[in-house]
This record gives sequence, C-alpha cells and structure tokens, in this order.
Amino acid sequence: MVGRTKAAKEDQSIEAAKNNCSAFISNALVDAGVTVVYGGHGGALAPLVNAIVDHPGLQWVCCRNEANASLMAAAHAKYTHQLACVVATSGPGATNLTTGLMEANLDQVPVLCLTGLKPRQGMHFSEFQDVDQSRLFAAAGCELSADVASPEALVPLLRDAVAVATTRNKCAHLAIPVDIQAAPCPIPVDKPFCAAHAEERIAPIRSNCDENTLNEIAQSLSVETKKVLIAIGVRAVDAGDDILKLAEHLRAPIVTRLHSKGAVDELHPLVLGIEGVHGKPGLETSAILMETADVVLNFGIDDCTLLVCNTAGLQVREMIEFQSSALMVSTRFRASYTSIGDFRAVARGLLECLKTQGGRRFSSVEQLQLSIGSEEFDAFSTSEEFSAKDSRLVRAQIGATDLGRNSIRLSNERVTTAAKLWGAVHSGAWIGKLHNLDEMEHALLLEQSLDKTHVGSKEGSTKYPHPGHVLMEVSRHLNKDIAVCIDTGDVTLWAGLCLKLKGGSRTLSSEHLGTMGYGTCAGIASILSREGPATSLVLVGDGGFQMTLQELATFQQSKRPGDRLIVIVIDNRLLGRVIFGFDGAKGCELMGPDFCELGKAYGGHGYRLDDAVAIGEHVRDAEPGLTILHVPIDPTVKADMATFKDGASKMVNSG
Repeated sequence: MVGRTKAAKEDQSIEAAKNNCSAFISNALVDAGVTVVYGGHGGALAPLVNAIVDHPGLQWVCCRNEANASLMAAAHAKYTHQLACVVATSGPGATNLTTGLMEANLDQVPVLCLTGLKPRQGMHFSEFQDVDQSRLFAAAGCELSADVASPEALVPLLRDAVAVATTRNKCAHLAIPVDIQAAPCPIPVDKPFCAAHAEERIAPIRSNCDENTLNEIAQSLSVETKKVLIAIGVRAVDAGDDILKLAEHLRAPIVTRLHSKGAVDELHPLVLGIEGVHGKPGLETSAILMETADVVLNFGIDDCTLLVCNTAGLQVREMIEFQSSALMVSTRFRASYTSIGDFRAVARGLLECLKTQGGRRFSSVEQLQLSIGSEEFDAFSTSEEFSAKDSRLVRAQIGATDLGRNSIRLSNERVTTAAKLWGAVHSGAWIGKLHNLDEMEHALLLEQSLDKTHVGSKEGSTKYPHPGHVLMEVSRHLNKDIAVCIDTGDVTLWAGLCLKLKGGSRTLSSEHLGTMGYGTCAGIASILSREGPATSLVLVGDGGFQMTLQELATFQQSKRPGDRLIVIVIDNRLLGRVIFGFDGAKGCELMGPDFCELGKAYGGHGYRLDDAVAIGEHVRDAEPGLTILHVPIDPTVKADMATFKDGASKMVNSG
C-alpha cells in the first residue's frame, strides 16, 4: 500500500512537471528557434533545467562557470544571427553572467537570459543570495530586465523579452522565482508562442531594397576621382561574394572587421586587411586607405568611428550605409544615403544599377604613370611584372603583404604612399590575380629578418617558430567549414595580420569588449550551434587560455561524434598586449601548466610543437575530439599595430 501510494505521488509529480511553467518556457524557446541552452546549475533553477533536459528539441550545456556560459551564448548568437539562451541560478550564478551579457549588447546580438530566484515569500529580506537581479542587468544594458511576479505574468513577459531580443538585437533578461518555475502554467504549455514568428514577418521586408535609392547611390559613385572604400561587418558576412563583385566593378578596396574576417577571400588583391583591432585600424595599408578615402560603403558595421572619423572623434569622411534592419541604423554619424534590406540583394541591386548607368570611369594607364612616376608604375604595369616574385612594391601597394609598416619602403610621406595605393587599385592591374601564401610568407620573414625558425634573444639557444609563419602555415589547411575563434591579446594582432582565410569563412572574436578567454568559449559555441560534426579552431595566448580552460570539460561532455575542437596556444609566458602596449608595464609574467598533458587529462590530445609546417599539418590531421597544440614563442617578439596619424588629437596609448 505504501509502495503504491509513493508510486502514485511520483506519477503525479511527473505529470505536473509536464504542465508547469518551466515546460512552457522550454516549448517557447524551441518555438523561438533556440536549440542550445548554456548555463550553470543550482537549486533556484532546478525545475527549469529539468524541463530543458527533458525537451527533445533542446541541448543542455552545463558550463563550469556562468561567466563562460554567457560568453558561449553571445558567441552562439553572433555566429548564427539567431536567438541564443543562457540560464543561471540565483546569487553568484546570476552575477557571474554580466560579462557575456555585455558582450552580447555591444555586439548587438539577440540573447535571452533567464535566472532563478528564491521563492517569492523569501525575497528582499533574506540574507542568502537575495540579489536584485533585474536592477543589476538593467544597469548592465539589458533592453528589458524584469522580475516575474506570478505564473500569469510569465507568459506576456517571456513574449516581450523574446521580442525585444530578436527585433532589437540586444540582451533581454527575466528573473523567475523557483516556485513560479514549478507552478502550474496558466495556459496550455504547448500553445504556440506568439513571439516566435516575428522574424518570419520581418524577413520579406528586409529582403526588399529601394531601387530609387540604389540608383541615386550608383549615380553618386560614378565620379571618376572619388576614392571608394568598402567595409564589411559581421551581419554582412553571408553576402561576401556579392560585395566582392561590387568591389571589383567599383575598383574599391575592402576592409573587414575582425569578426567578419573571411567574409571575402583574403588572397584577393582588393582585400586589404582589418578595420578595428583593439580600437585601432589594425594594418598600415588599411589605415592609410581609411584616412584618404572619399566615401565609405558601410555594409553592416555598427560602430563607424574608425571608418569615418579623425582621432578627435569627428566625422571627416562621407559614408553610405547599408543595414539589414532600420533598427541597426546609427544616428551618430551622417550618411549620404541609407539602404535597408538583405545585404545580398542590396549588393546585387547596386551592381546592376552601376552597370545600367555605364559603370565608373578611371584614369588611363598613361595618366596613372604620370601621376605616380614611371619607376613605381613599372612594378605593376604588366601582368608579367605583377606576378614576378621580386615585385614587392606592387604587393604592398595593393595589399598583398600588409604585414607591418616596415615591410616595404614606399615613402616617408603617407600622402604619396596613399596616392600610389589608390593608383594601384584603380589601375586594374590586379584583375584576374590572386596572391599566394608563399610570397606573403617570404615578405613577412624578410621584414622580420628571420629564418622560418626564430632564435630567441632571451632564451639562449632555444628555437621558436615565428607566430606569423605559424598562422600562414595554418591558413593553408583551413576551409570555410572551420570556424576560427580568436582570443584577445597579442594573438589578436597576429591573427589579424597573418591569418589568411578563404571567402565564406567565419570568424568570432571579442571585438568590442576585448574579453580574454572568449576564444575557447566561442570555439565550443560555434561547434554546438551547427549540425554535427563540426570543427572550430581556437587561437589563444597562454594567458587567455588559462582564464576559461575549465570549459574543455564542457566540450568533452557536450560534443557529438566527429566534432573537433582544435586549440593553438601561442605561449610567450607574458601578458603581451600589456607589456608591449604600455611603456614600463610590470607584473606581466605568467606561469602556465603543461598544456599537452592538460589536453590528455581532459581526454584529448596534446602536442608541443616548434615547427610551423608541422603545426599546420596537425591542424589538417586533427582527430575528432579535443586537440591542444602548444606553441611556445619568443617572448620578445611582438606584433606592431598601425595607428592613424591625422594629428587631430593626442591620446594616451591604450595598448
């Protein structure tokens, strides 16, 4: 009798769980397109996590720290352009989330954050984990942050939170007391979620673009003397092929943000590097072209400061803005024209308008020769000379090397250098050409006065591979199906300078917040956000890796058959960006574990390598699961970062 009574109670408990508020939340998440829920567990979250685990449409990823869970959710949303979800328990579980939520807000990606609270009857006067979460996350910038006061209030608040996150591309937060999570839902739990189909209604509107506006833009670009620069942001990465065709027609160089690196083939001569690394232009070539462009075509970049402003933050360049949604349009800077619509459709439409109007006109070869001088012109006047191995001048002029300001001695006058750069771009000598990694690698090593194995100046006879050479060798073995996740530090600069990706590749980085440890979390999220098996490559320094390496266990627990997480640890035993970025900085030395044995301890593979070619081959041949490639480098080697030199403002060096 006692046994039957106990079994009956268990059946009732199971049936109640199927119809509680947590079951409604899980169904609503699936309706809204969520497939993975990242989070940390705890008592104030137990009913919700139970429902998530039980739902066949959701994967529960239990992270080792909630801060890392929020970084994974932000990376997931950025990679997929879809709603991501993170959950955490009360107290420190919730407070740990703030970094990742700020990451999502600054990147303008949709993230829904759900946190647990203690039961309602104990709120706001108890001494344990009684944190005013809604005020905390509102202060962190969440567009909507609210406590759920009752089961009846949950349904409309969850609707509004999802709507805010998906339409405004921001983070929205709800704090849900544990007793509400377990309470019976006031409506059927399988009732269609009314906010789930907002994107379907918006999509047809976004796919349309105003033909009249495109014709006006095309007319404005027909001026032959106008120097046009194209910039690509993360939301436009899927339109890279169409934007490249537009650039070829306009004879306009392209720069990308770091997290849109690979949107276009980086061996194409018009692709000149990165716009925005640690708040600076990144590469010397792209810096000079940004400084001297007449008009910037902005495809999906949120913060245009580096593109259109001088160092005093004042707009000095014309901008034509293309965004997928009117909500993404910034009013901080003037735009001569603004076009709203699908990036592919806009790029194709603008190209068609340009062709219909007759296209742009450019100076003749003879005029170009007179304007820049016959000696320099000889370097790119013919296809044969263009492709010659010793024509380093032309490779610098049209962006083949972009490996540092000293790699080519063009001129001490940036104005003269800019004239040569624009002349080379407008000449069309690059048409039908692609650069190759052998020549670029040779230019790097020549500029650094190195062999392929660099001898460390402070480590006796120890030999180290040069990080630039390592990344170029790795580039040979990457394809567009491998997501590249770049951490924050010196490795950010080396990746921006030397990693060359094929068109259609995807890159993730902590562009705006500069979070160390982001790379490992993004690597895991970029795998789980795709259908398996999937591969991600993490480029990380020893300092950044030690901040989130505990999540290797999360990957091993959550991976599917065939998934691969490849981590290259560039180890200089220093906080490089601090010691190299600030004169006299102290306290930057780091000690780390045996990273190879660490990989094995987590059930993966670990290799210590000092040969760049072998590192690339290990990336190519990596087995399913976890692989750590430990690459010690000379601690005295640093990556130089270009800066603007307009003299409008003096600023303290910020690294």
